[in-house]
Amino acid sequence: MKRFSPSRRALAIGLCCSLLTEATAADLTANLAERISTVTANGSPLQLQGEVQVIGQTVPDFKLANAQLHPVRRVNFTGKYLLIQTVPSLDTELGRQLAKHFIAQTALLPEQVSSILVSTDVAFAQSRFAATVELHKVSLYSDAIWGDFGSSFGLRIKDVGLLASALLVIGPDGTLLHQQLAKELEQSADFPAALSLLPAALTPVTTTTKQPEATVTD
Repeated sequence: MKRFSPSRRALAIGLCCSLLTEATAADLTANLAERISTVTANGSPLQLQGEVQVIGQTVPDFKLANAQLHPVRRVNFTGKYLLIQTVPSLDTELGRQLAKHFIAQTALLPEQVSSILVSTDVAFAQSRFAATVELHKVSLYSDAIWGDFGSSFGLRIKDVGLLASALLVIGPDGTLLHQQLAKELEQSADFPAALSLLPAALTPVTTTTKQPEATVTD
């Protein structure tokens, strides 16, 4: 029986894994719910995938990856208010501006509020961004590995795999208090509206940067 060299075996195994991964990914996205949203990119409406969560109900226990590629789940934030900003990509200038805006706005929030920024950039790309800014109280998490967050909240952009820009507030008990999508893909959602969902004692007196204009709820 003919034996392949270690390098050829490694190449064959890598190819099989790649094909299996592609097939699995295709199957997963094919089963996701789809809708035409009010979110636009250069004026064209985007088709979003995933389940839309209902305000006032408990959110799914989503899974994200931290900088060490370890899974972090919603239950890890139980007992705290969770403020979540999603951005399409930190590898774009507009995405970086959105992230910096979120970091500035959350800098004065107390320890009872966890502020996280989620994108589909791999953790290594997020780490490059983190090296260029002061994150203050914001933690970066990636949805690139499992795609669980985007599909759980209906934020995955079909055929692109990026996340629409959105701002979410989840209560200490896991209840969804607020979810708003920006009107344009790389605009910010209404930050003051999200802060208004926090108890008065947890809300800073002032915010640090001007809020971008033109936002709507999807």
